[in-house]
Amino acid sequence: MRIGVLGTGRIGLMHASNLAQTTGVDEVVLMGRNPARLAVSVEHVCAAIQPDAPSALAGNLAPRGRVATVTAGVGLAEELGALHGVVVASSTNTHPAFALQIARAGVPSLVEKPLALDAEQLTALADQL
Repeated sequence: MRIGVLGTGRIGLMHASNLAQTTGVDEVVLMGRNPARLAVSVEHVCAAIQPDAPSALAGNLAPRGRVATVTAGVGLAEELGALHGVVVASSTNTHPAFALQIARAGVPSLVEKPLALDAEQLTALADQL
């Protein structure tokens, strides 16, 4: 499977590292708006999934063995058609628009909480689906 991760903050990198060590995931595609930060994030996740990575980086329960490839994606619009799933771990104000775009493409997603900033945004999102 090819899974996208939107967001290169702490939570996005945690999801990317976990996904890269999950059986059945072949590629994790990181996506973010800052190319320099995106490149650093790919390096960070690649370091975390190495067999000799310290547990502080890899996690105490990190499996050892085959891991997925971690790459920098172009952007959600460009990558979406080739993804089997997407984790949205970007700024909260971007969650509704990304969730809608992903849902309309028929791609499964996990959106970090909260899904929207307020009840009005949440209702508007539900009405569009």
